[in-house]
Amino acid sequence: RLSGVMDDRGKYIYISLEEMQAVADYIKRQGRVSISHLASRSNQFIDLEPKVQLDSELGAADAVLVA
Repeated sequence: RLSGVMDDRGKYIYISLEEMQAVADYIKRQGRVSISHLASRSNQFIDLEPKVQLDSELGAADAVLVA
């Protein structure tokens, strides 16, 4: 299952279950949170750097399927 959002450039940003849980926990602690406030804090919850591991894991999975 894929979960994520589109950024302002139209690029898809994957959000892991752990990152979603961190956002949910923050909202529960804060109570009401404006979208602008949540957006300004989102870089603390969501890793925006691409994952090299994911590419290598997908390559390994493809190799297993081919074999």
